[in-house]
Amino acid sequence: MKRHRETRSNVLRTLTLVGGVLLLAGCGAGGVVRHGDQSNGRKLFIQQCGGCHTLAAAGTQGNVGPNLDDAFAEPRKEGFKESSIADIVAGQIRAPGQYSTKANDPNYLGANMPAHLVTGTNLNDVAEFVAANAGAQGFAEQTAVTSTNGKVIFKTKCGGCHTLAAAGTSGTQGPNLDQLKPPFAVAKAQVEHGGGIMPAFKGTLTDAQIAAVARFVSSSAGKWTPARFKRRPRGHFPVFSGSCSSRSSTAVRCSSYRCAQTMLRRTVISTPGRSWRSQTRRAATAASHRCPTARVGSRRSS
Repeated sequence: MKRHRETRSNVLRTLTLVGGVLLLAGCGAGGVVRHGDQSNGRKLFIQQCGGCHTLAAAGTQGNVGPNLDDAFAEPRKEGFKESSIADIVAGQIRAPGQYSTKANDPNYLGANMPAHLVTGTNLNDVAEFVAANAGAQGFAEQTAVTSTNGKVIFKTKCGGCHTLAAAGTSGTQGPNLDQLKPPFAVAKAQVEHGGGIMPAFKGTLTDAQIAAVARFVSSSAGKWTPARFKRRPRGHFPVFSGSCSSRSSTAVRCSSYRCAQTMLRRTVISTPGRSWRSQTRRAATAASHRCPTARVGSRRSS
């Protein structure tokens, strides 16, 4: 029992050193992880976690959250059981901790890991995959991004959180960029300073790299078409707040790209007859996300 407490303490200390304080007091609450499908876990990890975490077995190099190979290398070496690691990972997914990406730099906002990125058997699969592989090859050294190709940078640094067809990415934690059309200056500012759960990349990427990825986003984003939502009930199309000024059929307008940080608070555009109406769950959503010019109304389609 004493040995277990000591090794658990090592996990907490290691996680703190590699990027922030993870609140693991409730680890394992809600059920013990057993018999996960590691193949499915790897796929889900790449989709849901790889944009923020480095894990050699998944081929991911995210640097927003802790490097999981480094976090679990020492505990694994000391004999920490995979079942215990799986419980810790599952607990972190259920009730994430918070940490600052750059504690002493006001340009870097605190980045919070969303809770319940995966649930049920999928959570078991991810936890088992991480437990079986994190730190298995010792401490990992992350490869720095040296490319100035906007598409390459986007896939490496942004694709884990954002969907963008032009980059072949399908992240779901941030706004779907196929539904947004930010101009270059706005995209550049967003990359530099972040917002919401998006970290700032000023200091992580060079000025040339930031300009390259912003140029790629501004020229490639916004390729949204109703056909992509043809399986949804007729007349209902989800649109993120702050992305709508380029489409005549949209009732919500916003000049601030930061409104995209409302993320999962979607505006539903319904089409009874030939009239377009916007419906939001809370009228104060735009104001609470620093979008003073947002206005909600209705307009008739042509």
